[in-house]
Parts: sequence; C-alpha cells; structure tokens
Amino acid sequence: TTSMAQQTQSLHLKRVMQDLSKHMQSTTDAIAREDWDMVLKLAPQIGQHEEPPTSEKLRILAYLGKDAARFRHYDHQTHEAADEMRQAALKQDGKAVIKAYANIQNNCLACHSNFRSGFQKHFYEGLGAGK
Repeated sequence: TTSMAQQTQSLHLKRVMQDLSKHMQSTTDAIAREDWDMVLKLAPQIGQHEEPPTSEKLRILAYLGKDAARFRHYDHQTHEAADEMRQAALKQDGKAVIKAYANIQNNCLACHSNFRSGFQKHFYEGLGAGK
C-alpha cells in the first residue's frame, strides 16, 4: 500500500515538467533571437531531462498500466526531436531548429492531452496540491 507521505507528496515528475516548461520557454526566446548556442545548451536539457526516482516510476507505471508504452513513446519522441533540434542548431539551420522544436511541442501536447488530467486526478485530487 501507498504510505500517507507518498500520497501527499508532490510527484518529482511535476518538477521535471516545470523544468521542461522553463527550458521550452527559454528555447522559444533563443530561436526568436537566432541564438543557436543557447539552443545547443537547452536541447540536451529537454531531451535528456531528469527522471523521477525508481519508487516514483513504479507508482506511475502502476497507474498507467497498459498505457505505459504510449507514455514512454511520447517521451522517446521528445528525446529524438530534442536531439534533432541540437543537430540543427549546430548547423545554424533555423528552419530545421523550428521544425524539431514543433515536434517537441506536438509530443508535449499529445502527452498532456492523453495523461495530464488523469495524473492530476489520480495523484493530487483532494490533496490541495493543485496543478
């Protein structure tokens, strides 16, 4: 069974998502300024983001059940697109950077559309932890 401390504790995944949001916003700014060095710095922070500890991963996988593969697919696609963005930034290819960035955003949107609401209900409802 899940301890009360685990039930009321915010998921580490929430902090990972908050960090990813900051990195994505910074990337938007870097792209607008054509600051390819900054895109190079940010791409690995997006594609190789921190992961939750094993105990939390197990809780998440238990919750996801058969949908775990789809969740992992979105994450993998994000990693791949971030690497494509990094490679494009190395070449200072703005159009390719933007295309890869759009792929990242599309994967974020798809994952959030499929999972965010359920995660919030399952892990936070009634805890006052919010979004």
